[in-house]
This record gives sequence, structure tokens and C-alpha cells, in this order.
Amino acid sequence: MAHEERGTTVVTREIKGVTAGIGLDENEIFIDLPINRPVYIRVREGDHIQEGDVRARGTFELGDGGSELASTTLQTWAVEEITSEAVTVRDLTTDEPEQWNRTDCEGNLATGVVSTNLTEFERVSIVRTGPREGKDGGTPHVTVTAYGNDGRKFSRTYRLLDADAGTIEHWHQDRSIETFDDNLAIEFEREIEAALKEDGYAVRD
Repeated sequence: MAHEERGTTVVTREIKGVTAGIGLDENEIFIDLPINRPVYIRVREGDHIQEGDVRARGTFELGDGGSELASTTLQTWAVEEITSEAVTVRDLTTDEPEQWNRTDCEGNLATGVVSTNLTEFERVSIVRTGPREGKDGGTPHVTVTAYGNDGRKFSRTYRLLDADAGTIEHWHQDRSIETFDDNLAIEFEREIEAALKEDGYAVRD
């Protein structure tokens, strides 16, 4: 049965024994993997695809989606067209076009044979946790996690200063957030700020 996910028509499909949500729309590939956990992959025309699993490798930042390639030795393609049946790409080394079967491409993205570059955040979650032992003095925390279109997640944690007022202050964040280029950093801050505001939190300057 099909359903909508952020305006994308999605059906369930099994990939290597894992149930995933697969987008049917042309002009993009969308994978919700596995369907019961927040891991998302979205590839649009103009994005890049590179050999290897970015979730295991940790970094894949290209051009407008970041700063530098994680590895210049890995084959990389620019996505030129996505239809219901095929994905047309261009090899960035040889400048030669290739056409892939869409279902095969979706399977390769889902299993980490290839990865896409980070260009946007699919959604944001907020979790409040109790006091932790250690350097933070045992104060409650609020952790905000943004889920990227490349299957990775990026978390920032705040100390909760005033539970009634919802006042928080920045405490810690994933190191990978510091590698975002200017455009991606602005988008990340915008998404985080909107999610915190919606949940009634205010960051102390």
C-alpha cells in the first residue's frame, strides 16, 4: 500500500531482508531504511553518488553539499536524470554518461554499495534526558538530532537550565557538524531552531 512521506509517494519493499519505504516519484529517489527507524536517503537530480557506504566511512562532502571529497580515489557520478525506470548519471572522472536501472540503484544506496552527498535534512527529533554523571554536573539535557538525506544523523546536545521556561544552552555536538559548508550550516541551524521553538525551548545566548 502506498502512503505519503513529505510529499513523496512511498511503498514498502524488502531489500536484503530489510523492509524499507521506497519512493515512487520521478526526479528523485527516496529510501526510508529500515521503515521502523529514522534513516533516510534522498537523491535528487543534480546530487552526487559515490562508491562506498558514507554511514560507515563517516564523511562525504562535495561541492555545494560540503567542502571536499572524502576520498579522491572513489568513483563519483553526478545524477542527471531520474525516471520511474532508470537513473542517468555522468562519471565525474571520465565525463561519460551511464544509465542504471532504478531498482538496482535503490538497492545499492540502501545497502551502502554507493552513497549520496549530504544536501538537506529530512527531519529533526528532540529527546529530553535526565541528569548525566560527569563533567556537565549532572544536569538534564535536550538532544536534537537532524537526519540527513545521506542516511547519517547529526546530534547537538543542550543543558537544560530552566525546565519551566524551557531555557537551554549549547553543550556538545557531533564533530561532523563542524565540517558543514556555509549553506549546509545555515540549513542545519534553521531546522534545529524551528524544532526547538516548536517544542517550547529557547537557547540562551
